[in-house]
Amino acid sequence: MANGPPFAELIGPVARLLLGEPNAKLSSKSELRYGSRGSMAIDLQNGLWFDHETGDGGGVFDLVAREAHVDVSECPTWLHEHGFDIGDDREHARKGNGADGKARSKIVKTYDYVDEYGALLFQVCRFEPKDFRQRKPDRNKPDGWSWSVKGVRRVPYRLSDLIEVLASERVVFIVEGEKDVDNLWHVGIPATTNAGGAGKWHAELSEFFRSADVVVIPDYDPQKRNPKTNEPMFHDDGRPVLPGQDHAQEIAAALVDVGARVRVLELWQHWPDMPLKGDVSDWLKAGGTADGLYALVDETPLWAPGKEAPGAPSPLRILTKADFIKDFRPPDYLIEGLLQRRFVYSLTGVTGHAKSAIALLLSELVSSNRTTWLGSHRVEQGRVAYFVGENPDDIRMRVIGADSKRPDDEQPLRDNIVFIPGIFDIGAMFTTLHQRLGKLGSFDLIIVDTSAAYFLGNEELSNTQMGAHARMLRRLTELPGGPCVLVLSHPIKHAVEPTQLLPRGGGAFLAEMDGNFTAWKHDEVLVQLHYTKLRGPGFEPLTFRLETIRTERLVDNKGRSIPTVRAVAISQSEEDQQQRNIHSDDEHVLAARLRYGDDQQVSIADLATACGWTFGDGSPAKSRVQKALERLEKAKPAALAYRDRGRWLLTEKGKDAARKVTLRLAQEERSNHTRQMAMDLT
Repeated sequence: MANGPPFAELIGPVARLLLGEPNAKLSSKSELRYGSRGSMAIDLQNGLWFDHETGDGGGVFDLVAREAHVDVSECPTWLHEHGFDIGDDREHARKGNGADGKARSKIVKTYDYVDEYGALLFQVCRFEPKDFRQRKPDRNKPDGWSWSVKGVRRVPYRLSDLIEVLASERVVFIVEGEKDVDNLWHVGIPATTNAGGAGKWHAELSEFFRSADVVVIPDYDPQKRNPKTNEPMFHDDGRPVLPGQDHAQEIAAALVDVGARVRVLELWQHWPDMPLKGDVSDWLKAGGTADGLYALVDETPLWAPGKEAPGAPSPLRILTKADFIKDFRPPDYLIEGLLQRRFVYSLTGVTGHAKSAIALLLSELVSSNRTTWLGSHRVEQGRVAYFVGENPDDIRMRVIGADSKRPDDEQPLRDNIVFIPGIFDIGAMFTTLHQRLGKLGSFDLIIVDTSAAYFLGNEELSNTQMGAHARMLRRLTELPGGPCVLVLSHPIKHAVEPTQLLPRGGGAFLAEMDGNFTAWKHDEVLVQLHYTKLRGPGFEPLTFRLETIRTERLVDNKGRSIPTVRAVAISQSEEDQQQRNIHSDDEHVLAARLRYGDDQQVSIADLATACGWTFGDGSPAKSRVQKALERLEKAKPAALAYRDRGRWLLTEKGKDAARKVTLRLAQEERSNHTRQMAMDLT
């Protein structure tokens, strides 16, 4: 081993002292192996070691420096103090493990780690060329420092500054590196880090953050490469080794275990130009501000155990057919063929197209204490939470109106449903939601009315913001019971037909949804529920009738009746009858308009009177005529009516259709008259 690193012959006994006894099954005469898989290798012939998990390696000094937490320059002293005969050769301390003999450069920056009262515990020293070592005060040393921090209490950086922040329950940022911490404090953001960098978070540090609100910001590191082969390195489950990102996930997992509320903010998700090896200091240099950072935090969902880091590739698995199909999970339907538990769906419709009415009907069917069906779809009974983010008084009116139509023996007030009115940060309140709802039991359906009300970003067309918003909404499926989540959504602009009903928010929002249901109002009364996206088998469109309700419980402050509306699922025969009624209305308006002629001025009210359509007070039902004219204007394959300078006129095809209708109506009237005379004679 003459050509090996300094004191290569000591590698075996030093390893046993530092690491204990090796794995006997995996070791040999020339090599010691440590760990259940032998990931730590000690090469006895060449005096070298290599850690296959971290990619670290070197000679005796490097092993001592890593495991004993001492500076390389102190390794000869450490070896001597532990009984190894190294003579007086201190030159190796400067050369390291066979280095080129250059002396270590001077310290250019020190970072003090202090206790709660500001007393110095140890320092992290930065050298130039870039290197970091730790030392502690030692009055017995000539220069007052010991380069071994073994046994020193581990604390987060700038602990004395953190105490007040933690006590006031403010958000604390954890970053990688003391420089980043100081830069954040410079702009008024409380931050900290751990000594040693990535992979050096100690369990004792976690206790400082018990029940704290923490945001971890990882460095944007490239995939680590093996220092010997330069091959990219992977974890055992197939994930790439990304030191900064992995470090953040380790911290998050450790802090969740002590009850902290944790988010992991990956800056490159919001800054596409972030350079590899970039950090929060680079983000600040590029124009980032404190307000900007807090805005990004508001978009960041809570970290959850077992949840993959955003953007992390799935582990590579190659399965046999038998292994592949055994992971099949049968659908757990809340509403048979429509809604599955632990799925999140959007229900998209333009304003006034009965999204809330349908959502309230679904809530009633699930939460009632009776067996219910939605058309031919069986509904499982369970507990519902309704997030009322828009128009709470309107929702109250609809609930009161719908309950007035139910028989007393159903006891509507005993429905298994809770309402959560008001807008709040769902992500920030998730832990509280989980705890408070959990006290009520498990939940089966969550209604979010609406997505826009709970969106806290500033740009609905931002894929980044809306993707984060959708992931936050998906977290509601993690509430007790694993509920189905239905999110009411406004559509993209200028949707003129059901197939265009995509939830506002770009492709990132829709991609996070397990399905997108659509609500489309075909006329004043009928609304159709269908879908543009659905995980699982499809279903035939469902039709609802919008029923106007008046009840003595709904009056204004002067005692006047206030109408409200509810959705009622109807059968195919009822839908067919409703379509026949609509067709009849269209025909009567055609005939009435033809009767007046093109030259005669005629109002909507005149046409309503001509059709015999009036309200109870005798006023003409103008809205009924207006809807019929709009349908005639949109008729296929050719329009039957059109507007000209505020007047409604019939097209030539409309006139032809009106003449046929007029003739048939006259014949029906004569037949009815003849039938009535015959009945009178009998």
